[in-house]
Amino acid sequence: MSTPDARCVIILSARSSGSSALQNLLARSPGVRHVERTPHYESETLFWNKAASLLHRPQVRMADSRLPFPRAEAGDMLRSLLTENLGPSYVPPPGDEQLVFQGWRDLCLHYAPVFVEKTPHHLHQWGALELMLEGLARTPEVAPLVIGLVRNPMDTI
Repeated sequence: MSTPDARCVIILSARSSGSSALQNLLARSPGVRHVERTPHYESETLFWNKAASLLHRPQVRMADSRLPFPRAEAGDMLRSLLTENLGPSYVPPPGDEQLVFQGWRDLCLHYAPVFVEKTPHHLHQWGALELMLEGLARTPEVAPLVIGLVRNPMDTI
């Protein structure tokens, strides 16, 4: 068995569960990086939510959220995210499935040795979670670590 070329830490969370604090703590370590450019808050890519929209995976509407994104917009947002973070020479693959799975692999390898992906809301979106697991299985050169964070409702009361 070969050693993975990169590691990816995926922080899945519910809102206000401490994911930004965890990401900031991890990013202080040498070799740990997250995307440089995203239109969302706190280096969130919403990669797998966008991928789920693009690949017609089921998602539920969320209160106070734009999720799920319209399919065409999700594809445009993924292409933009990948191009802006992988450099001007990056050419997105033509097919939607290739865009998702090859794009994910390319992000992980570009931000190696450890890529931190903080994407809230996935704990509520089974279509995105299933797609994420499929993507991790298709990327043997990246060793994943998935962290799930939830907040005790009593903390907000």
